[in-house]
This record gives sequence, C-alpha cells and structure tokens, in this order.
Amino acid sequence: MFTITSDNVLTQIKNSGYARITFKVDGYWSSEQITVGISQRWNDGWSIDESHSSGGECDKFEGSNAARTRNFAYAMEEAAELMTEWEMRTKELDAAYKEYRIERDRRLEEDRILAEKARQARIEADRKDREENPSMGIDVAVAIADRLKKIVSKSDHGYTSIEVMHRAPGARGHFNANAGASKYRTQTRYDINGKGYSRNDFIEILSKEFVLVDENAVAA
Repeated sequence: MFTITSDNVLTQIKNSGYARITFKVDGYWSSEQITVGISQRWNDGWSIDESHSSGGECDKFEGSNAARTRNFAYAMEEAAELMTEWEMRTKELDAAYKEYRIERDRRLEEDRILAEKARQARIEADRKDREENPSMGIDVAVAIADRLKKIVSKSDHGYTSIEVMHRAPGARGHFNANAGASKYRTQTRYDINGKGYSRNDFIEILSKEFVLVDENAVAA
C-alpha cells in the first residue's frame, strides 16, 4: 500500500535539527507523495505538519483506481497517526535537539579555531613573503609613474605599460600584471590590468602590493 522511506526521526533530529517522514504510495510515480515535517519553531516548541502531492499516477500499477486512491488514504491515515504520536513525544524531540545543538556548537567552534589558524598562517606567510620579496616601495613606484608618463606623452598610439608582479595575500604566490598609462588630451591616465587609478592611488598601490619584475623598466 505504501512505504515509509525516511530515516529514524530522532536520528534525523540529532543529525540536522529537523526530521522528515516520507511516504511512497503504491500507484503513484513520485518517490515522496506524503511528508510529515518535524522542526523547531522560532518561538520555541515543535512544529509537526504534513504536506502531500500525488505526483501523478503510475502506469505500471496493476490495481484499480479505487485501490490506488485507497492506498493514498491509508498513507494519509498513517501520517496522521505519526503526527499524533510525535506531538506526545516532544520530550524525546527536545533531548535529541539538545544533542544536535551541542554537536553543532562543537563543530562551529572547531571551524572557528581552524579558520583563525588559517588566518594567522596567511598573515605569517605574507610577512615572510614581504621579507623575501620586498614591495617596490614609493620611490620606484613614483619612477614608474614618471617613466610611463614620459613614454606615453611621446607615443603615437597613446598607451604604454610595463610588467609588474602582484603580491597575492598570504604568500600564495605572485602573478603578472601590467601597469600602464594612456594619453587623454593633456592628461595622463594610469591603470593596473585595465582598472583606472588616479596618479596618487596608482603610486600607492604599486608601492605596497607590487614587486617590480624588470628594474630596467624605470630607467630614464
């Protein structure tokens, strides 16, 4: 007539904080025609409710339409009985939910500790990387800006760039980037990988977060 396809209710509560009792009714193709849901309300207490949908008739069912409908009715009756049962077993639900909360909080704290360790590791790796591969500094960044401006002012196509190396957070490596300048009327516009910056911002970002690839690039 029907099959209950879900896991033990208390086990579900302990694992996820809520439970679903699902029914597969003979004569219909859907895998879960009827579902009883058990969950905590926001304002405390338990919500035990039911939802259903036939999911359509199964062509392979050998019984009559009356038998098909009767199966659904039997399953609905069983769902109602289970709802009544769990409405009287809220203390067991409370105990299972308490176990869930304890385990959830333990996992959250464990994740927090791991995340903090990873953050500290990234900070230390970045510190070491900055020691081993110092940023280009303000003087070099100013020289790059001046050099680009000088080149672009004499350029026919109005754009020039040099390769610099961007510092990835936590010393996860470096990647190539282009620091460029373009001529616009009487002004010089600066960019890094196509993103525009004012001269001051361009210099500040280069000086702190980039390592020069080719020192000859700033030669006069």
